[in-house]
Amino acid sequence: MGFLTINVDSPVFDNIMEDITMPAIVKFPSVVEEALDRLGHNFPNEPERRHFAEYLTGLIIAHKKNVSAINREFASTTDQSCLNRWLTQADWTVPQQIPGDFVFDSYFTKSIRIPDVDHRVRLVILWDKKNDKEAKKMLVCNQTRWDVIRILKVYRCRWTGTECFHRDGKQQLGMGDCQLRNGRGQTRHMYMVFLAHSVLMRQLRQGRAYAWARERLMTIGQACMTVLRQTLSDTIEWVFERIEDDHWDVNRIKFQLVLP
Repeated sequence: MGFLTINVDSPVFDNIMEDITMPAIVKFPSVVEEALDRLGHNFPNEPERRHFAEYLTGLIIAHKKNVSAINREFASTTDQSCLNRWLTQADWTVPQQIPGDFVFDSYFTKSIRIPDVDHRVRLVILWDKKNDKEAKKMLVCNQTRWDVIRILKVYRCRWTGTECFHRDGKQQLGMGDCQLRNGRGQTRHMYMVFLAHSVLMRQLRQGRAYAWARERLMTIGQACMTVLRQTLSDTIEWVFERIEDDHWDVNRIKFQLVLP
């Protein structure tokens, strides 16, 4: 017997998923629960925190990643207009900082010439502690008149994984699926795509598999599929609970899970 192996990052996989009716989501996946624990305090009330978790979950595992499609993914939720207003009108408390380990105690900078470069460059060397033997970071900049603070601010804004993020963002996380019509909503959609990517990157290339994943995760596509598997497992467990504990019949379960 032969088996067909399909890369989860390929367009063929997208075509297969298009024809599959997935049951509605009854529980947020572990990676989203973790993000909610860390970032939920930025939102003033429980409905906004739920919208945050819903949209993040949708970007990771929904096949279509616009507001209406994400809203339809959940067994119990509010009207899609509530999710839309959360993205386009609600006040967000977004920390105005760029993450990165740039705390340093001592530095050295000088304008120098280096081999095979036909102009002067500015060298910046940073030490974590003043008497450390090894430097923490070394930067080279072609703006020789910039001071150290300006060089660090510009460097912190660079995203070293630009190409990979752009690919994963478009193929896996719905970067190009936003259908919101105002600038605030479109910008916040991008915030959430960045966050979804960061949440999943924390799970990759770890020394061991997380309990929820059951395998080491190496790519964003693999992580999305693993989160989807966990969500389906939670749904199956929920179905057994409804049958055994609440004595629901099949039709009621199918109705709750938005299944044909």
